[in-house]
Amino acid sequence: MFFGGIYLLLPVVYVSDDICCTAHLGRELEDYVTQHLSGVVRLIRTKQREGLIRARIYGADHATGDVSNCF
Repeated sequence: MFFGGIYLLLPVVYVSDDICCTAHLGRELEDYVTQHLSGVVRLIRTKQREGLIRARIYGADHATGDVSNCF
């Protein structure tokens, strides 16, 4: 269960990554999302380093919902 049932309010959480150079946000993040948060969290990656605002826009473009929010 994802955070005690919050998945009922947030059926999908998108994580947008702009090819960050931090090591633990590479393959380790993909593995963690696949093993522990599959079906709830979707990881979206840009093809090149874009920066915060463009990565958020990229994630919003790929979101499929009536309501979206950026944190």
